[in-house]
Amino acid sequence: MTDTINTGNVTLIRENEDGSADYQFNFPPEALEALTRLGILTAIQAGIGDAKRLNPEEFLDLKFTDEIKDLAEEAGFNMWGDEDWRPKGEVIDWANNYDNELIKFYYAIYLKARSELKEHKDWHSEFEPD
Repeated sequence: MTDTINTGNVTLIRENEDGSADYQFNFPPEALEALTRLGILTAIQAGIGDAKRLNPEEFLDLKFTDEIKDLAEEAGFNMWGDEDWRPKGEVIDWANNYDNELIKFYYAIYLKARSELKEHKDWHSEFEPD
């Protein structure tokens, strides 16, 4: 069995100087409910899609790359050399107070990411720090 839902109508209210237009939409309650459900589902799907970009599982193969080492050195961290007492596999000597260096490291990463993001089509100014 097929139920027929009353049709809605759309009325042009005015055309604006900037080329946009204002419309009035009149839909029956059944159509409004369907549109509301569609809007909510679309928003949820968009949120899921956006969250996939932030998925920490993509970063499980963490490595201390030369790029990270260069940024840490630029920020002023003390790096291990060929000392005999160097802990195996360690790159940074953590026996120092690195408060200022962590701030510099943060901004070095921020500036690098910002320059790469600005090349991306979805760059927004709200990514700028306060």
